[in-house]
Amino acid sequence: MVNLTPKQKAFADEYIKNGGNATQAAIKAGYSERSARVIGKENLTKPNIIQYINERLNPCLLYTSPSPRDAH
Repeated sequence: MVNLTPKQKAFADEYIKNGGNATQAAIKAGYSERSARVIGKENLTKPNIIQYINERLNPCLLYTSPSPRDAH
């Protein structure tokens, strides 16, 4: 599981919910409207936030599939 602050988690959840609008996600997560554009862009460069978003969008990636050499 990825460690996120409550605001980062709210941002990521809103980003997924709204279809990828980082500015609106930042505002909904509680960041000020003045800084939302910058914070939204910044959050999308943080590996832990990206990992959280990817895990929510692609739950199958949490499981490793067998490699071709494992198939007999």
